[in-house]
Amino acid sequence: MAGFLLVLLALSATAQPQDPFWTWVAAAKSDGPDRNSALAAIVQSYQAGNPTEGVVIGYLYLDGVVYPRDLNKAWDFFSWAQGRGSTWGATWMALMLGNRYRRIGSDAEDYQRAGELLRGAMEKGNLTAQAVYGVALILGTGVPRDPAKGLRLIQDAAEKGDPMGKYQLGRIYNTPGGLPGLLEPDPAKARALFEEAVKAGIFGAFGRLAYLLYFGLGGDPDPKRAVSLAKPYVGFETYATLVYLLALYHGNGIAQDKAEACRLAAGPEGKVAPGYNAYVQALCLKEAGRKVEAYAYLLKASGLRVPEAERLLKEWEKELTQEELEQAKALFKSLP
Repeated sequence: MAGFLLVLLALSATAQPQDPFWTWVAAAKSDGPDRNSALAAIVQSYQAGNPTEGVVIGYLYLDGVVYPRDLNKAWDFFSWAQGRGSTWGATWMALMLGNRYRRIGSDAEDYQRAGELLRGAMEKGNLTAQAVYGVALILGTGVPRDPAKGLRLIQDAAEKGDPMGKYQLGRIYNTPGGLPGLLEPDPAKARALFEEAVKAGIFGAFGRLAYLLYFGLGGDPDPKRAVSLAKPYVGFETYATLVYLLALYHGNGIAQDKAEACRLAAGPEGKVAPGYNAYVQALCLKEAGRKVEAYAYLLKASGLRVPEAERLLKEWEKELTQEELEQAKALFKSLP
């Protein structure tokens, strides 16, 4: 154990910009016997004024597995580190702004600020910032759109071993249609890249890998492991939430509990997150005999390209009168 900590502390003191952030995150999230010692060393290093370890603590608050999820605390740690010149602090501030975990101004203003933070961190050699900046270029959020350049930045970060680069490249491989004219979709490659990102502790990778495992995309299905990966991120990460909802509703990989699935699908104050959350809510409403509302949520899920919802549309439509159909369509337009 002492040798393990000495290696980590040496990395903290001497490594290049990519180290030791992801090394610390993986150690803190591991189930191994050295986890508590690693956490203690991270806290000690932060208390000594090291900004990278402060960002690791902030990340753990954002991730919500080691520490209870607290977005305000995460932001405070990131901004503290960024104020001390940390490219990691700048990178995670940008990610919180870009994902709307933190709001400062309008969407456009926050995206622009995120782009500025990422560009500055990337120019100082932070490959994680480079990978995320590449995503911004592909989407055109906060920066002029340039998918070819964005893909090159992501591929370069992944080839150099950056976990975020691997994760973002996996996302492109996992996107229907890939990146048109630049990269074809490949679920098997996505699955392999997500496996590596999960080992590094990237929270977004857990839900996306769970999705591929649940549906058997890019390899054999493994619904039990999919549920295990997804459960810690239910209500926070979209793919994790949808996998857990489907597993609960259908009893696949976990004991069936339709009531709990319906409760989770409704979300806080009756708001339904996009995609499969709306699909499960439609199933729940249909089973409760509320067919007009059910069809409205099925329309929402279908509009978000949930294939199961698209297949049910015509069948459910036949069960509605013309008046009920019009009511459902009107309700659909008012859904959050």
